[in-house]
Amino acid sequence: MFGSFRSRALVMFVLVLSASALPAAPARAQTEPVQFTLTGTITDGGATPIDHARLIVTVEGTTQILADQIFTAADGSFSATFQAEVIPNVGLDDPILPPGPTAYDGYWMGNAHPNPFVPGTATGLTLSFAAPTSVSARPDLELFDARGRRIRTGDQMASGVYFYRLNFDGRVTDARKLVLLGATRIQPNLRRVADPRSIDKPAAGGGTAARRAEGEAFVDIAVLKPGFEGMIDTVTLNSRIDNHFDAQLNAAPVPTAQLAITGTLSQGEAVLYDGLGSTVSGDPKLDYSWDFGDGAHGGGQLIAHVYSQPGDYTVALTVSSVHGATATTSQLITIAPAAPPASMAASSTGTIRDATGNLLQSVTVSLVDGTSTGDSDALGLVTLSGLPTGVPIALLCEKPGYTRQIIRITLPANTTDSEFRATLRRQRGAIEVDRIEDGTDQEGEDGVCLELPPEALVKQDGTPVTGAVELRLTPIDVSNPTESGAFPGSYEGVLSDGRRGLIVSYGTAEFVIEQGGEELQLKPGSTATVEIPVYTPGAAVDDVIALWSVDESSGLWTEEGTGIVVASEDSPTGLALRAQVTHFSWWNCDDFLGDPYLPV
Repeated sequence: MFGSFRSRALVMFVLVLSASALPAAPARAQTEPVQFTLTGTITDGGATPIDHARLIVTVEGTTQILADQIFTAADGSFSATFQAEVIPNVGLDDPILPPGPTAYDGYWMGNAHPNPFVPGTATGLTLSFAAPTSVSARPDLELFDARGRRIRTGDQMASGVYFYRLNFDGRVTDARKLVLLGATRIQPNLRRVADPRSIDKPAAGGGTAARRAEGEAFVDIAVLKPGFEGMIDTVTLNSRIDNHFDAQLNAAPVPTAQLAITGTLSQGEAVLYDGLGSTVSGDPKLDYSWDFGDGAHGGGQLIAHVYSQPGDYTVALTVSSVHGATATTSQLITIAPAAPPASMAASSTGTIRDATGNLLQSVTVSLVDGTSTGDSDALGLVTLSGLPTGVPIALLCEKPGYTRQIIRITLPANTTDSEFRATLRRQRGAIEVDRIEDGTDQEGEDGVCLELPPEALVKQDGTPVTGAVELRLTPIDVSNPTESGAFPGSYEGVLSDGRRGLIVSYGTAEFVIEQGGEELQLKPGSTATVEIPVYTPGAAVDDVIALWSVDESSGLWTEEGTGIVVASEDSPTGLALRAQVTHFSWWNCDDFLGDPYLPV
């Protein structure tokens, strides 16, 4: 808890010194970076090693991260090296203290904690020590003022700079500096630890060696692994030893998944899904990942989905607890066919351009059911035939290196020839990540961001993904008339209760992760955090805005919960929508106007 006010305490210390009659001293405690090593093993309740558990080391009582990419191996072991800032030790040649034989060869004293010491916030001064196993007696704590005068333990002490050392039956350690911010009586808490090897050896020629900044750090170590209850422990690390830390994690309670289906189970209509019946003991919060059986995915307790084709589909719901424990349930549904199209003899010619207006060649355009397809020529033209009329259809436009586009149109019943236009934006440059199993935090153009936890990705066959991957994060500036043409799908959204209407976008971005040309997805039950740049006016920090993903089989946007507007240095407006997602797609932050969508 003391780390939260250390910087403020040092400012107070400067004021104390300026008003005192103490000899000249540094205005604040000087720190130096010191290297620490940490090893150990993480197991479960049955002493079975836990593979790929994550350890995060922070300065005690703060969120200041010292190391956060520590992972266990298959045998549960880990090893890490990192640096921390520590207050340097002070040798006996600095204060004028009574001489004495130097303690060494197994005798050792750590740094006092807390330091600076603020009366009223600390119950005592904790000091670690070590001694040879043959020595059972506890040492005496010796305190001295800045002039080397001895202060008895328990005496009233004023604000100022003091020095402390341990006396092991006549053998003394080097002295170190203690900053006291307020009058008090020090109550020492001496804590014996394992022998940290032989240190504090005398200098050549006799006498006491002045100590270097050897370093002792008070840290919090958090251990995390999906499916287990995380733990956090406060430990003291010493830079001159191989610090060892073992931990045991308990399996988290497994949730129960339950889904309910309502709505109209017909082609082109909204089917409503509800995971409200899912439960877990303890913390009731759950994340919901839906697989609709037609290649589309969704997230949220309540969600609607429109099937573009009739048939039988197996719908799966995976729920995940705050500890990452998951459960899955599934149900087979049958989607009835809609009324048949007026004809299947229409053709449509499209003109394909990029976001700067240039004509695009070699763009593959296909009806989503695969019955009609074609490639654009050097003039950006492509013609599809055998298209249905009188019903909505979706055309998927794809070209390597460009964002995907979905054109949702309805050809009138008496149409034989028609035209459409499509715009594709070049994807932003690939971001390469070497070990995606360790997770990653990445930022792209205009502040678009992706935060991916460890072990979160799967291939299309469901197998876990490890090794190198490529990320492409491509935002669309919807305020730019030219670039906004690359906005995918229609401006029609489907709310979680099935209602449809016009949506107005603040900003949208495409999130694609690939390995060897294969697109990857989030593992069911895993979530990622995204930030979508806000381009249009009307949003403010802390606003809550609906989050939407595009359904590539229909061109409709599906409501999937909400996000919160946050400050973003790289966004053109200084704002972005931050939200959790359960799959990768085009993601969009929009207002739902409720008006019918009437394309022109």
